[in-house]
Amino acid sequence: DTQTYIEQIGSGIADGDYTKLVVPAHTIKSSSRQMGAFSVSDLSKELEALARAEEIDFETLSSLLEQLQDQFDLSRIDFNYLLSEAS
Repeated sequence: DTQTYIEQIGSGIADGDYTKLVVPAHTIKSSSRQMGAFSVSDLSKELEALARAEEIDFETLSSLLEQLQDQFDLSRIDFNYLLSEAS
């Protein structure tokens, strides 16, 4: 579901609506931390906090979202490798 949440954050940024970022960022933060994807969790935490504060421009949020997507993609590769090794 993380990719869907990332897309929801992107939609919120495109719409210029901070409130659309909070729930998906919070959800990613929590679930990724439980899975050990700490860089994904940390970026989500930052996005959530900035969206709640509504004191940052959407260009900066967009840059953070790109970083989040990159880290999620790397984490997904790592998890897939670990799953293949376990089989």
